[in-house]
Amino acid sequence: MALWGNWRWLRNPVLLVTIRLLFGAFFIFTGVLKLMEPREEFEAVIRAYQIFPAAVIPWISLTLPWFELTVGTCLALGFLTTAFTWMGGTILLGFTLALGYTVVMGINLEDCGCFGSIGFKQSGSAAFIRNLFLLALYVPILRYPAHAWSLDAFLEKENVKIDS
Repeated sequence: MALWGNWRWLRNPVLLVTIRLLFGAFFIFTGVLKLMEPREEFEAVIRAYQIFPAAVIPWISLTLPWFELTVGTCLALGFLTTAFTWMGGTILLGFTLALGYTVVMGINLEDCGCFGSIGFKQSGSAAFIRNLFLLALYVPILRYPAHAWSLDAFLEKENVKIDS
């Protein structure tokens, strides 16, 4: 019996769309917050993780917020839903692994940097636990991408009308 066999409620389109929209809003929110703060502050947060070479930190600080914003917007709209669902899951997994690394290596993060500089600071271990919870919430839309009530579904209907 498959792990998901008894969990049919996870296929509920309303639940899947709600999860997709919430994570879309989450990625938009975190991306915008990072874009609003000075890039040097975000670079300092990335540097505190002690994972990346100094040469790539400016590039990460420049591209990551835009990537989060793009993924969030596409999830919220339901555009290229499957691809952007997997990209969002990859981002979330990457963040979780980075936070886990800081916990295992004993790196004391004062702030995970997830929410820019709005005053909501979380230590690395608290953010790691939060991200494990978020990954668990994300799994249903990885397994059953939420195409209902999406731009993808609308465009598919339009293509069927044009082809007929």
